[in-house]
Amino acid sequence: MTLRHPDPRPNRALMFTPMEQRRQLLVEAAVLADELGYHTVLIPEGWGFDAGVVLAEIALKTTRIRIATGITSIWGRSPATLAMMAATLDDLSGGRFTLGLGSSTPTLAEQFHDVAFHRPAARLAHTVSQVRALLNGERITPAGGGRGLRLGVPARPDLPIWVAALGPRATATAIGAADGWYPALVPLDRIDAVRSTAAAAAPRDATLIAGPMIAAGANAQRAAEQLIGWYLTGMGPLYPDFLTSLGYHDEVRAIQAANPRPAPGTLYWPHDADSLIDQLAAIGARHAIAGRLAQWDQRADIVAVCVGPDAPEAVLAAVETAAPPTRLTAAS
Repeated sequence: MTLRHPDPRPNRALMFTPMEQRRQLLVEAAVLADELGYHTVLIPEGWGFDAGVVLAEIALKTTRIRIATGITSIWGRSPATLAMMAATLDDLSGGRFTLGLGSSTPTLAEQFHDVAFHRPAARLAHTVSQVRALLNGERITPAGGGRGLRLGVPARPDLPIWVAALGPRATATAIGAADGWYPALVPLDRIDAVRSTAAAAAPRDATLIAGPMIAAGANAQRAAEQLIGWYLTGMGPLYPDFLTSLGYHDEVRAIQAANPRPAPGTLYWPHDADSLIDQLAAIGARHAIAGRLAQWDQRADIVAVCVGPDAPEAVLAAVETAAPPTRLTAAS
């Protein structure tokens, strides 16, 4: 399962957006994903619940599925507290934890964590390096000098670290130092090129995690439009700039022009952007979603299906519809 050696098996991961703040629904969906054979469930952390605490609850209610932070900001915790959280959740889950990290956004760093969004790629690289050292049983290298301390629990050198990254510097950290790379919002028709470019530049062979947004039922089209639209109009410049760099300039600009004052759930979707739905989402009836996910299975090592905020029954229906076609053995 690596950039240079794609794994065509249907490894599916379940993830959510930071807008999903219903803890009980997250736990219920994770338990269902465990029963259905998903590889991993990723719990987001934005400005609401602590992902580590939610994952602790999930760990105690599941038996097989891997649990992961998806994605934890590098601004809200020090490398030492991230390593302690990772070791604790790995111990609690019986070795099923993956640490997902990302540089997040200036808004979250500065307006929520009250930390300057300064040199995010460098901070990401430093955080990954320090966390890995601690999990390996090594001492950290303090910025102010000194001998540094070790993590006071048994080393976990095999605990995976995944990095969410789109920009070139953050991506270099992901493919150079992390075990997995999650480039969010990669269109299906561009993923082979993205993989090839990364594989050529990568000093190591990371797992590629990518996938579409999922929506099932009568309102699936609108749900996908609202979720994709919000990422392109209300989540800062990173996502629209990335899609523009991949050749979707006209579609991105059409969405932005149609929503000069974006608000979640009330976005207008222009027909000029319809091609993005097909490339970034799997929606509709069960057979349509299954067919689209089969195409993703051939291109990503782990297909991360993202379920946006919706009625609880619609969220659980999407989890069931996007499940891998056969139950998996113990996740690795």
